[in-house]
Amino acid sequence: MDGSAPDVVVELRCPTPSGEPLVTRTPEVSSWTPQWTAGECAAPAALLLAQPIELKVLDIDALVDDEVGTIKHLLTLEELTAGKVALSLPPAIPSLTVTLTRAR
Repeated sequence: MDGSAPDVVVELRCPTPSGEPLVTRTPEVSSWTPQWTAGECAAPAALLLAQPIELKVLDIDALVDDEVGTIKHLLTLEELTAGKVALSLPPAIPSLTVTLTRAR
């Protein structure tokens, strides 16, 4: 460890009607408090209420990517209506907010 900020990405796994999850990955950000506005999955609300999403946070390194943490979360109707969900992966990630939007 050189004391520099981690190079962080988030993998998002979303349910699909086929049963095979759709996996997307954010761009790599070098920061102690990374933020992204890119990254998505599209799924019917009924599917998101029936099957969990999974978020995996990784620190990207030259030789081996380190998994910081993984969380599965079954969204609630209240979270879908509110348009966001606040999660955490203690102790490394005290706050992880996912913004939800409705596709038109």
